Amino acid sequence: MARLTSILALSPALFCIGSLATATVASADDASPTTASVGKPTKQVAATAAVGGQAGISTGGDANASATATAPTDKAEAAPTGSGEWEEKWMPWNTGEEHADMGFAFFGHLGLGSRLNDGPTGEPDASNGLRIGITGIFRPIRYFGFGVGYEHADLERTRVDQPVGLGGQEFRDTTRELNNLWIDARAYPLRFDPFAMYVNIAGAFAFQDLDSSSFVNEDPTSPQSAVTSKCEGSGSVGMGMKAGVGAELALVSGAILWAELGPDYYLLSEKELDGCDLGAGNAFVFGFRGGLALGFERTKVQKQVAPLPAAPKDGDGDGILDDVDACPTVAGVADADPKKNGCPPDKDGDTILDAVDACPDQPGIADPDPKKNGCPPPKDRDADLITDDLDACPDTPGIKTDDPKTNGCPGDSDGDGFRDDQDACPQEKGVDDPDPTKKGCPKLVRVTEKEIVILEQVQFDTGKATIKKESDGLLDSVAQVLKEHPEILKLEVQGHTDNKGTKQLNTKLSDDRAKSVQKALEKRGVDASRLQAKGYGPDKPIADNGTDAGRAQNRRVQFIVLDKKPRPTVMPGQLGAPPAASAPAPAPAPAPAPNP
Repeated sequence: MARLTSILALSPALFCIGSLATATVASADDASPTTASVGKPTKQVAATAAVGGQAGISTGGDANASATATAPTDKAEAAPTGSGEWEEKWMPWNTGEEHADMGFAFFGHLGLGSRLNDGPTGEPDASNGLRIGITGIFRPIRYFGFGVGYEHADLERTRVDQPVGLGGQEFRDTTRELNNLWIDARAYPLRFDPFAMYVNIAGAFAFQDLDSSSFVNEDPTSPQSAVTSKCEGSGSVGMGMKAGVGAELALVSGAILWAELGPDYYLLSEKELDGCDLGAGNAFVFGFRGGLALGFERTKVQKQVAPLPAAPKDGDGDGILDDVDACPTVAGVADADPKKNGCPPDKDGDTILDAVDACPDQPGIADPDPKKNGCPPPKDRDADLITDDLDACPDTPGIKTDDPKTNGCPGDSDGDGFRDDQDACPQEKGVDDPDPTKKGCPKLVRVTEKEIVILEQVQFDTGKATIKKESDGLLDSVAQVLKEHPEILKLEVQGHTDNKGTKQLNTKLSDDRAKSVQKALEKRGVDASRLQAKGYGPDKPIADNGTDAGRAQNRRVQFIVLDKKPRPTVMPGQLGAPPAASAPAPAPAPAPAPNP
C-alpha cells in the first residue's frame, strides 16, 4: 500500500498536460486568427479539461491532408472556387473529418481482467479483478496518438489451507494488487467519424502490493494457542506490457463512449514481500477496459459568407411592408394602431375583418360557419343554454337532445310519453286525460310523500279476508308502483273497519284483511322485507260512523310509508327531475266500499 501512495503522487502529471494545452489555447486566442489574401489559415490550439476518465489528447488531423487537392495546408493556397476562405475550428473528438490535424482527450475507464497462469502459490482462488484508471492521449495527426495513464488493478486473491505442527492448521488469505503507470501508443487504421477503431501497445512501470491475513493453530486440542495476524507488503518496480483493439464513438459536446479488449503481461517479483507473503510472479492477464472520455480535435472548415440582407417585402401589394403589416397576406389600409396597420377595414369593431364578416355593421363573434361569422350570437330566452334557433321550446327551460323536435324542451322523467311541464304526475307513469290536473297521472294509484293512495278500495268477500277477483288490477298497480319507487323502504298495509259489530271481531277481521293484501303483493314480486301488515279495527275512522257514507269510507285498506330514502336531486327539467309541485292526491272513492 505504501507503493500506492507513491503512484498517486504521480497523478498530477496527467493534469499538467491539460494545463499546458489550455495555456497554449489562451495564447492562441489572444492572437486573433487572420487569413492571407491567398487563403492561408492561421494555426490555433485549444484544449479542454476533462473529468474522470482515461485522459486522451486528441487533435484530430489528417496526415494526408497536404497531399490532397481539396484539403487546406499550412502553406499559402487559394481557397477552392466558390468555397470562401479556410479557418481552423475545434470540434468534438472524432468529428473533424479528413481535415482534422491535432487533438487530445482524457479517457476514464473501468474494466475486468482475468489471470490465466498460476502464481507462485498455485491457482488463484479468485483470478478476476477490477481495473480503474485514467489516461491522457495526444494525437498529433489524424491516425496516430500517444499518452500516459495511471491504473489500479486487482490482480488475484489466493487462499492457502495447509497443516502445521501436531495436527494443526493454517489458513492464509492474500489479495494482490497492481498500480501501473502506462505509456501508450495508439494507431487509428479505421476512422469513419464519429466512429473509429484503433490498436494500441503500451508499456508500464508496475508496482505490486499485497494484503494478507492468517489464522494458525498448531495444536487443535488447545484453541487458546491459535494466532491471528495481518500484514502488508510491496515489491520493487516491475514491468508491464499490453496490447489491445478498441473502438470509440463520439457523442455530443466532446463526450466519447469507448471500449478496448486485449492481453496484459507483467514481469513481477515472486519473492516474499516485506516478510508478509510471496509476490505475484510473472502474470498473464486478459480482459477489457471501457468507459467515458472527453476530447476535442482541431480541423479546418470553410468560412461561411453571411448572405446579403433580403430586400423588404410587401407580399400583399398594399404598399405596407410585411415587417410592419399586421395582415401581410391580405391587402389593407394604413392605420396608426400597429395591430390594425395593413389590415382590411372592420366597420363594426368586432375584430373580424369586413371581408369575412357576415354582419359587417353589427358587432358579433367568430363562427366557423361563414354565414354566421361576425354576427351577434343567437338569443336564449329561457336561459337553458340552448339558443333559440335550436330550441324547440324557446320559452320553456329544457334539456339538450339529439332530436330537433325535442331539443331544449323539458324531459319526461317517468317515461310515460308526457313532458314534465305537461304531466300532472311527472314522477309517476300515467295515462292521458282531458283534465290538465290529471293528465299523465295513474288511474288507480297515486304516490305521495307519506302514503300510496289507492283511488278505489280493495274488495273482500262479506265478513271474510278473501280478496275478490275484481281487485286484482288495483293490487297489480300497487305492486308496480312499489317496484318503480325503490326509495320506499318500508310500507305498512293497514286494515280498518267501521264501528258496527264488536271491536274484537272488527280488529281481527281488519288484521286478516291487511295480511291478505300483504301476501297478494308479495305474490306480485314485492320483497317481503318492505312490507308489514296490521289491523286497526274501528280505532282510526276518517269519516262519521253515524252515516252509511261515513261507514263506507271507514271500511278501507291503506298503504302508509314508514321509511324511505331520499330521491336523487336533479335540476328541474332534466331526466329524472322531481316535480316542482305535486298535485294533492284525491280522496279514495267512497264506492264501491268493501263488504263488512
